[in-house]
Amino acid sequence: MKWLFLFIQFFFISNGFAIDHEGKRIYLEGLNAQGQLIKSYINDLEAGAALACANCHRESGLGTSESGKTIPPVSWSFLGVNLPVDDKSRFYSIQNKRKAYDIKSLHRLLTTGINSNGNAADPIMPRYVISEKETEQLVEYLKTLYANDDPGVDPDSIRIATIIDPRLSTQQKKQHLRFMQGLFDMKNSLTRGELKRKKYSPIQKVPQYESYRHWELVSWELTGSPDSWEQELTQLYLDKPVFVVLSPLIQDSYSEVGAFCDEMEVPCLFAHGSGRSQGDYFNFVFRDSVKQQKDFLANKMRKEKNKLLYFDNEGQLQQLQSSQLEFLKAKKTSFNLMQKQFNEVCGKDSTIITKADIKFAQQLRKLKCPIDQKIKVLMLMSDAVNFQEISQFFQKNSNPNLCWVTDYGKMLKRNTRKIRVDVLTKKFGMENTNSESLLMNLYAYSLLTDSLHQLAGHFSRAYLLEIIEHMLNSFPNYTYFNSVSGAPKQRAIVGPVSEYCPKGDNSI
Repeated sequence: MKWLFLFIQFFFISNGFAIDHEGKRIYLEGLNAQGQLIKSYINDLEAGAALACANCHRESGLGTSESGKTIPPVSWSFLGVNLPVDDKSRFYSIQNKRKAYDIKSLHRLLTTGINSNGNAADPIMPRYVISEKETEQLVEYLKTLYANDDPGVDPDSIRIATIIDPRLSTQQKKQHLRFMQGLFDMKNSLTRGELKRKKYSPIQKVPQYESYRHWELVSWELTGSPDSWEQELTQLYLDKPVFVVLSPLIQDSYSEVGAFCDEMEVPCLFAHGSGRSQGDYFNFVFRDSVKQQKDFLANKMRKEKNKLLYFDNEGQLQQLQSSQLEFLKAKKTSFNLMQKQFNEVCGKDSTIITKADIKFAQQLRKLKCPIDQKIKVLMLMSDAVNFQEISQFFQKNSNPNLCWVTDYGKMLKRNTRKIRVDVLTKKFGMENTNSESLLMNLYAYSLLTDSLHQLAGHFSRAYLLEIIEHMLNSFPNYTYFNSVSGAPKQRAIVGPVSEYCPKGDNSI
């Protein structure tokens, strides 16, 4: 195995991939060769490590935009040329004409805030106490950022793989691949609007969808045991590199797949499996987010076991007694078992958590109950809610702090996204035997479609991951989850553990 990775390392280095050196440390962490923080200033105010280059210009070096401010790319393919070069990139169009940077002019920019034209740079650009040698090291690293498109992309096509667990049933494999291929065929049937641009020529001669490519689905059906998957995937990748892996369908034991993605720096987007450790950069997963929320609820239920409330089958508010909660004492009670035992105590129609409901929140606000900050109550609700009973409970129980947890892991009875999946499966001529899996596939496909559009012709995997991070909080949600969110380097797609507390401390 070791010889294989030595070969891979040589392969990547010989093809111009980034190499670790001092410039990388300066760019990513703002640290010099001695491990000391390089001082930085904004308007004569000293700042800290937050002003490392990558925090604004991103790890890809391709910049970003936030609150109307555009942070330009700093890869040397951008800094080292005169601007504007052409109209290929949206970044170029927003820049004034500027001379190419060399080491001397870049050092002046970093230390004095004067750009290559001799003008003052944007005031949000920090000034650094950095030596010429450190600037040279930084430039060497900038030359490795987006020098070329990453593997898996051709002028007319982009290869996207999906991974299939060999332990799954034939029906599961067939449904997954048929749905994915149907989505790809649907995507490839769309055009770049050539006829429309021709109609309005010469105004719209330049294609607006610069990252348009024909999507090619590559199916990696694994054959061996999980402990051999990393080696098997590495060989498949070397035989035919792909740009990203989309919706790998893994029953469990995702760690080997995740290790491959991290080692080869291939984004693996929205895996169905679980078992990854924290800190992975190239793996996004669905399952861990559900597990995180369930673990959160289980811990809360154990801690608040003497103050738990629920609604019975008639919608009446009840309080659980300690004697009814013996099953919460175990440190690792599974969520499914806990829910089953809870239902045995409270009734089959009772649920531990409920959907977010605007009307319900409005009703709670109307109660206008003072809050006793000393009392913490976790509400456990069913579909039947008696607001009068809530009010009476407040009056009898010193107006406890009411909090409410929403569950995004429970499929809604009427989910418009599910309806879309039903329509698509009929269109693709296939059966829908697992809506949950297909909904996650649809979400992954939809988000990747929009994210690739935002690449603006720069096929950088690091840039793609940054775009996905940025979009997760605002992109329309096509899963069966009520909501999803993600923060930079947060790789488990976490639906917020929503809560509603009328006043005061809103933590539970």
